[in-house]
Amino acid sequence: MDEKSEKLRIRISNSVDMLMGCKNRMCITDDSNELVLLYEGALRHIKHLYMLNLERLQIKDE
Repeated sequence: MDEKSEKLRIRISNSVDMLMGCKNRMCITDDSNELVLLYEGALRHIKHLYMLNLERLQIKDE
């Protein structure tokens, strides 16, 4: 695996971790305001994960 692919793999892994963190926190919070923020954050993380995986597929096709 080249350096660019390895860095992308790490970014994907970090994004998955952040998404899972939001999901887990959503399940334990008692604060409705925090729940909204976590929901919005999870949406941002899933969009970022989508974009990173598009990039991964483009690299694969090169």
